[in-house]
Amino acid sequence: MNSTSNSDDNRSEEQRGYAIYSVGLSLAVILVITAITLISYYCSRRSLQNSQVSATANTSVELDSALTIQVHQGEAVVNSYPVLLYSQAKQHKPDTETVTSSCCSICLADYKDSDWLKLLPDCGHLFHRDCIDRWLQVNLSCPMCRNSPLPTPLAQVPLATRHD
Repeated sequence: MNSTSNSDDNRSEEQRGYAIYSVGLSLAVILVITAITLISYYCSRRSLQNSQVSATANTSVELDSALTIQVHQGEAVVNSYPVLLYSQAKQHKPDTETVTSSCCSICLADYKDSDWLKLLPDCGHLFHRDCIDRWLQVNLSCPMCRNSPLPTPLAQVPLATRHD
């Protein structure tokens, strides 16, 4: 009986060794699969973020260039506005569109006869030339009536077309 119990003990030790080996091997396989999954997730997410950053940078560059074009067009429009002396503006008849006042509504300084004023043609308001140029660099509207003296892209594109 000793030999039988001895062989049973050897088998049970072998079985425990195989069990520990199989559990260890299973855990190692699970660990490798988990590591591969996490690495692929991290790499794909990083690749997606890089492509989004690249797309955002490209969009930003496109917006910056579009804004630059619009600013240059706006400057050309503002530079095309009529410039006249205050002494000439006072001589305009009241029935014309030019609205004469005694002071610049931007700097609040009284006009002198030798001051150069710029006329906003759409609304007829007058301002010191330098004051309105600086104003229109920051704001896109007349300081008096808030009408935009600059053409907008939306005004050039029809919102809807009618099909009969």
